[in-house]
Amino acid sequence: MGFLGKLWRGEVSLFTSFWIFGGLVLFMFQMFELTTLVLTNSITSVGFWVGLFYYGFISVAIWRSSIKYTGSRVYAIFAQLTILGGWFRYLWIIFVPDLGFPS
Repeated sequence: MGFLGKLWRGEVSLFTSFWIFGGLVLFMFQMFELTTLVLTNSITSVGFWVGLFYYGFISVAIWRSSIKYTGSRVYAIFAQLTILGGWFRYLWIIFVPDLGFPS
């Protein structure tokens, strides 16, 4: 499994897992997700589920990295709070029927 296995187990630095994979790569996934949500106005779009799957993967990786982080606990806690905020976003999209888009 190589690098993805290390990422999943939290063996990659918090900086790399949070800023690179939870920042830059996640941003690209979320732009794709947002585009498909706007075009279809539905969580049944492939983009939404691809984004949710990636977020599930990367949130576990970042959480595990933050637990193993040996620097300031402030950074680890910030990373964990950010992950929780992201899950709140997904729950909001799933459970708010109109997705916040005008009819």
